[in-house]
Amino acid sequence: VREVLACAAGLLVSFLSWGVLQEKIMVTTYASGRMESSNFLVFSNRLAAVLVAAAILARQGELRPFKAPLYKFSLVSLSNVLSSWCQLESLKHVSFPTQVLAKSSKLIPVMLVGTLLLGRRYAAWEYGVAVTICAGAAVFMLAQDADRVAVEGMEVSMAGAWLLGLYLFFDSATSQWQSHLFRSFGVSSYQMMFG
Repeated sequence: VREVLACAAGLLVSFLSWGVLQEKIMVTTYASGRMESSNFLVFSNRLAAVLVAAAILARQGELRPFKAPLYKFSLVSLSNVLSSWCQLESLKHVSFPTQVLAKSSKLIPVMLVGTLLLGRRYAAWEYGVAVTICAGAAVFMLAQDADRVAVEGMEVSMAGAWLLGLYLFFDSATSQWQSHLFRSFGVSSYQMMFG
């Protein structure tokens, strides 16, 4: 029980600090201006992840051979990078709380991508739950951003909405394809992180 609580606390602290820092980096005006390069942040994040995974795999003696061919990781890598880029770019157009609320609608894209990519089937009640959660999040988000839309113009809100939509799609594709690789090839978490 202690280990589960420690893991839960570690995840919460990590994700909350990551989210707060992510928004702060993207919206703070520095002496040279605002952070404009989401590409740099995504590249830095991915490079750090690959180096950490490589170090752990080397220590465990699992750096090679992989259980799955490296090219099988390409869709995961591409969708993961695009997901991160869209997420960071969206913070230029929407607030972090709005982004978090949009993430709560991730159930529907995950279900759709799972059906389209992997042929998964879901019960009608599962779709009902997903739609209900998404509708509640949408009503809350639209009520919060009503003043912002009127002040900043529809283009800003539409850009943020499109980026959030793309983020949800790519993030859903990443998790579904990872799930497929875990089941089909039995790769470890660190091999997935490295690949």
